[in-house]
Amino acid sequence: MKIVALMLLAATGLVTGCVGLIPVPSLSRQPADGRVIQAQEAAFIVPGQTTRAQVVEQLGADFRASPRLPVMAYSWDLPGGTALWWWAVFCTEGGAGDAGEFEWGRWRAFFVAFDQDGYVTKTKFVRLSGRKSLDEQLEAWGAACYAKQNHDSLAFHTQAH
Repeated sequence: MKIVALMLLAATGLVTGCVGLIPVPSLSRQPADGRVIQAQEAAFIVPGQTTRAQVVEQLGADFRASPRLPVMAYSWDLPGGTALWWWAVFCTEGGAGDAGEFEWGRWRAFFVAFDQDGYVTKTKFVRLSGRKSLDEQLEAWGAACYAKQNHDSLAFHTQAH
């Protein structure tokens, strides 16, 4: 055990380095893409009463609709910031390192689901993942909404009989 500790101590003396990351958040509230939908703007929506046409009239036509399910999404991307990074390793033989920067954002959406008659059944503000497309995330949410809606409807009809 002492030999391993001595070897690690010796290696530390021969090889040294550093890693760094400095995040620089964006102070802008202006979206880089899309239009931000605020909760107050969507407060007029009442499930079972508000129609798709009323949603589009109030929130605008800049949305993405699913071709398979009666759901749509208003999405926007707020700038998150920039980060500077670097790493360096130094040893008795020389050294190596690299540096760079990257940006990140805050991709959000307002999802709206409708029934077969075009009335709102559910809404949700969501934080979107950069690993999947807007369509994939909208359809997954829509499928979950309709699975629950059909389950609840089936349970209601079963209890009624």
